[in-house]
Amino acid sequence: MSGLKKTSDWRQFERVRPREGIENEVTFRLEASNREHRVVQVTDVSHFGAGLRITETLENGTPARLVMHIDNAEHAVSGHIRWCRTDSGSSSGHESMYHVGLSFDPNDMSSNMMFFAVLSRYCYLN
Repeated sequence: MSGLKKTSDWRQFERVRPREGIENEVTFRLEASNREHRVVQVTDVSHFGAGLRITETLENGTPARLVMHIDNAEHAVSGHIRWCRTDSGSSSGHESMYHVGLSFDPNDMSSNMMFFAVLSRYCYLN
């Protein structure tokens, strides 16, 4: 997708970063372990996964669903927690923060592509 700012890292697939202030237009929730988890930030996203900052730790392999609410509609992708580590880069007050890698379900590419297409409207442009 030309016009989207790609992250420069080792990943094989294009990942883009949502622009700052996206939380004023889009809300996210992560459903995992039979509860909803607060998504502080979506750090990057591709057709195959997303990086998230959340306030609670999750176990690797935990099934999860990322829901995006935008323009009075919800878009969701399912997958599993690929990794979770303490986010030492920042914190919100005294709250612990965790950086999570969510791997999208490779058997549901239509949902993955739709989620990416909708969210990419809110990503940095070159």
